[in-house]
Amino acid sequence: MNSRLARVIDVFEADAARLAHAQAQAVRARFSAYRAGRVPEAILVASGRHNVEQVTAILRSGRPPERAALDEARRTRERVSQGVPADEMHDAYRLCLRILGEAFVSTASAIRLQQNEILAATRLLWESADVLTSAVVLARQAAERSQASHGRDARAAFLRELVHGIIDPRAIPEQAALFGLSIERGYYALRARARQPSQHDALETRLAQSAHSQVGRPLLARLDGDVVGIVARQPVLDDPRFTVGIGGPVTLDAMPRAFATASRMLDVALAYGLNGAFELGDLTLRVAVTAEPELGALLVERYLAPLVAQGDFGAALEQTLRMHLRCGGHINATADSLGLHVNTVRHRLARVEQLTGACLDELPTQMEIWWALSWSDHAPRTAGD
Repeated sequence: MNSRLARVIDVFEADAARLAHAQAQAVRARFSAYRAGRVPEAILVASGRHNVEQVTAILRSGRPPERAALDEARRTRERVSQGVPADEMHDAYRLCLRILGEAFVSTASAIRLQQNEILAATRLLWESADVLTSAVVLARQAAERSQASHGRDARAAFLRELVHGIIDPRAIPEQAALFGLSIERGYYALRARARQPSQHDALETRLAQSAHSQVGRPLLARLDGDVVGIVARQPVLDDPRFTVGIGGPVTLDAMPRAFATASRMLDVALAYGLNGAFELGDLTLRVAVTAEPELGALLVERYLAPLVAQGDFGAALEQTLRMHLRCGGHINATADSLGLHVNTVRHRLARVEQLTGACLDELPTQMEIWWALSWSDHAPRTAGD
């Protein structure tokens, strides 16, 4: 190594403190996980200084590092545990190496190192960057495999404590960061069930795919026979095998309330034999119907029992009544939907009024009949659960 190149390396090394802070600042500015504070400032600066030391050692040796001699595993495990996404971890490392490469070229130019020597050193740094980032990728994969082998139980424990409100609120930020969650944004709570227990693995996979978003992966686990999760985006699920209840969005400290809503939505959707993903706005009055069994039974007795007593004719009356409500009380539309003559529809509705004592033109009566019909659809499933 000639004296001029040695001087460049010495000047570069002496600037380590500034370069370490420059790396930390650039990484925070560009990548959301680092900007969110998952990696403490002191640790990020120390990592930047370590990068300077690595580059300096490479320049002094004049050859790329041996992958086996690199100690990237510790820092990579730390980033994985801090919830830094794989793509951000990899891109942030390459950004730091690029900053250091540009700093070296700037220093070399200021000291008037020969262009061929600058080019040779730059090529060396490029080759070394490939070795270094490859080591990071391998270390990250190993860390993620290790975390996955132990992480399922930890994930389930965190979810159970969070959704049931039994976690110490002071522990939420640290625990959330481990799983890539932010205490500042809102999340949806999920509670999902497959028609068959053997289908729950497929359900968890579908939820993970559907709820994945740019702000992070869904946090899912198996709790009490169901798939439970916290997601940044509502899942879109249209599969006859699966039913999902949704609550939220809320911040993590309010997750017990959202999970209670998700559990209730799941129960209501299952009671009505529905598949798909449902929040309160999707089920609306059905939620109230399932919550008031005594009222439902009373209205069934008032409006439907007299029709049931008429046998087959009563079944025809109920069918006409259902369609009449579905058609907004319009007799012509009801007749067209059922393929009946208008006078037949009028006769059947009059018979319903005669048997029940109801006035079908009154809105409160229409609502009570809808409630009775809805409860009659729901009650058999409830009784069978």
